[in-house]
Amino acid sequence: MKTRILKRKIEVEQPWFILLQETKCSAEVLEKIARKAWPRCKSMALDASGSAGGLGILWNPNLVSVHGFLSTRFSLSGFFQIIGASQVGFLSNVYGPSQSSRKLEFLDSLPGLKEEAGGLPWILGGDFNIIRSLEEKKGGIRRLTQVNELFHQAIEELRLVDLRTANSTFTWYNNRTGDRSIACRLDRFLVSEDIIMGGGQLSAVVLPSAGSDH
Repeated sequence: MKTRILKRKIEVEQPWFILLQETKCSAEVLEKIARKAWPRCKSMALDASGSAGGLGILWNPNLVSVHGFLSTRFSLSGFFQIIGASQVGFLSNVYGPSQSSRKLEFLDSLPGLKEEAGGLPWILGGDFNIIRSLEEKKGGIRRLTQVNELFHQAIEELRLVDLRTANSTFTWYNNRTGDRSIACRLDRFLVSEDIIMGGGQLSAVVLPSAGSDH
């Protein structure tokens, strides 16, 4: 999700969190934009590097509190607690690198996030910039690399559940037509198995683009 999307009124009914990747701005600028779009929200963000990168977590203080933030090269995380309940969990917003040379470093950082979660229910979402199977790509070169296989393996070893999107497989498009069109599933939510075992109904949907290629 891009920063410019925030300039439009947030239409989601009482969201708990909004995770932003590739904000392309400083934490200070993001906070100002967020408060105009969602006046009651609180936020925590990592600065972009020039015009690239940047991460942000926005949350509804009436529904949840977030504290104990931890940042890495590829992620912004924090502990959350539901207001009026004892339930505590760990939330991670990730932005995986697009450069192939850095993808292994990104994957190597994921076990460290699980360790920081300390066994609490863990929600891991964002733009991973990696597919895990050929079913998650349409067009372009049709082959998997070691990085794709290692990503699939990491999800299994970390005992995470990949929430499938009900209305579309793909979350990113290169905005080209014909033989040059490429679509991939780069964005996803992963949750720890204990969240699934706890019951309740979880779902994921792909929202219409508002200018971004995601």
